[in-house]
Amino acid sequence: MTAEEEKKLLEEPKITPISKLDKKPANLLQALNYYSSALGTAQGVGINKLNSADKQTLKDAARLVRDFKTGDLSQNAKDIISKVGDVESSLNEIETQKTIVTDANAAIDKFSGSQQQSQKGIALEEEKKLTRLLAQASQGAPQLAELITRVNIQDLAPGIGKIPQEDMDALDKSLENLSFNKVSEKSKLFGKLNINVTDQQILDDINLSRKTKYDDLYKKATSISSDLKSQIDQANEYTKDLPAGDRRIELNKKLVADLQAKLDLVNEDVVATKGLVDSYKPTTGTEATTALADFRESMMLPDERALREIRQIDPGTADTIETLTRGYAELAKANIGPTTDPATEALRRDLQDRITSQVALGSQLGADERRQYEQAARGAQTARGNIFGVAPAVEEAVTTGLAGEARLKERLGAASGFLSSGQSVTDALRRDTAFREAATLNRLGAAADFTSSGATAYNMGNRRAAEQGGALAALLNASKTTTSGAFAGGSTANNPYMYVDPMAGFRGAQNATNLYGSEADYLAKTYGAYVNAQATVDAANSTPQYLNAGANLLGSAAGLGKAAAPGGFFCWVAREVYGEDNPKWLQFREWMLTKASDNLRNFYIEYGERIAESIRNKPKIKSIIRKWMDGKIK
Repeated sequence: MTAEEEKKLLEEPKITPISKLDKKPANLLQALNYYSSALGTAQGVGINKLNSADKQTLKDAARLVRDFKTGDLSQNAKDIISKVGDVESSLNEIETQKTIVTDANAAIDKFSGSQQQSQKGIALEEEKKLTRLLAQASQGAPQLAELITRVNIQDLAPGIGKIPQEDMDALDKSLENLSFNKVSEKSKLFGKLNINVTDQQILDDINLSRKTKYDDLYKKATSISSDLKSQIDQANEYTKDLPAGDRRIELNKKLVADLQAKLDLVNEDVVATKGLVDSYKPTTGTEATTALADFRESMMLPDERALREIRQIDPGTADTIETLTRGYAELAKANIGPTTDPATEALRRDLQDRITSQVALGSQLGADERRQYEQAARGAQTARGNIFGVAPAVEEAVTTGLAGEARLKERLGAASGFLSSGQSVTDALRRDTAFREAATLNRLGAAADFTSSGATAYNMGNRRAAEQGGALAALLNASKTTTSGAFAGGSTANNPYMYVDPMAGFRGAQNATNLYGSEADYLAKTYGAYVNAQATVDAANSTPQYLNAGANLLGSAAGLGKAAAPGGFFCWVAREVYGEDNPKWLQFREWMLTKASDNLRNFYIEYGERIAESIRNKPKIKSIIRKWMDGKIK
């Protein structure tokens, strides 16, 4: 091959320019594949032997990669794009260094002697620097090409493969929990009392909540499905851009298969939620009755629950409390309409209109009245024979004029009297308004007095809950077994509502007789043979006396009908205090079974479940009970 042919061969482009590609890269992966191919060709030719056309093509390929540096990329993809830019910078630096070396060698002949030797040293150093740059480029190119082959779909779109498992689980759970007592968890009615909410309002709320829930679930299911479909489409497009035999093809196929399996599951939920939306019908019949009962139970406030317990003990008092509460509430908000009689108001209006029209006439006489005055004046003049001249006319004018003035005074007097009588329409309206305002204030005052009286459902419920909490805390602190001794109740203030306390029967014979009358008789008859409760001096000084006595009383009473209790007896309180996941409640049950006194054990058999229910929303009481239980299971 001649030198001319070799020169021509070197000048021919070895890397296909972007302009001559069958299809210009349309995404980052295609751009990286093209750059990797161009870089591989450059390696084969040798970085130092690239002609100007190939160098330009390699730079164009690098710029193309950087043009796609948009969107959500992984850090790995960003690092590779950065390294592509580094290679381009290296090529530019090599070109610059080549020029420096050429200039340094050309300058040698311009010097002589020691200066020439010095220049040769400079040229040699520049050549070494060029050699280092070429070596670095030659080593960096294959490393970059290897990195490019490792770019996967998660690098280009990090969201691909991130299956929305939490959303899918939440969707499945929502479908499982579609029941009336769970659909309306965020109902606006929960801020109201049961007595202030109608059944229709509850049903409307339930139906609206159900329909909204169904619509939301369908939207969520279709959203997850669309997300998975989009991921599958992107993954398939990514696979098409991979070169044949690339190891990433199989990995991507597994990813697509996993996504498709999830999509199939979600599509089942799409069908299910679409069915709920299409088949939705408002709740009616037995279903509505059940829904109403569940909803009212769920929206019941603590004081309402306490009032329900009051009803179980004394229905009459509970009815009175509810009736008064509802009655005063309705009284306070009821509108007071007009308090006047329509017929009276019509007469008042007619009278006022007549007086107004009369005053408007001023001194003017009516036609009939004028005629009467004129005829009277004429008759008087005729009787006197005064029928000639102007005298009759003057007399007639004077008479009618005086009559008009008299009529004006009468009219003004009538108007003045009417206005001062307080019977005008304005006066009546003012009195009616003042009366209704006063009545409204009286009603509001009565309602306020009732609210502050302590007899409302809310106050009674809170008092009930407070008494239960205090009694329970004291009860569970009374852990020592009582010794023999006569029970003696202490003096207690007479509280008319204490009978709603379930512990009232255990306060002792003396207090029960004074406070509860017939209930004490009932307890005496029922447990008369067992009212031999004992209390120690220590217990009497440190805890309410009725607690220890109550424990003995119930322990004895338990023998009447509870020879054996269920396997999970009295673990209610321990599980509520410690939580079901804490093994300490099992330790406490073991203590109760093997070490506790019979009195305390029997007491728990009878009242454990009720106690656990009453402390569910009382963390302070739970803390007191927990300390006591911890002391028993050390």
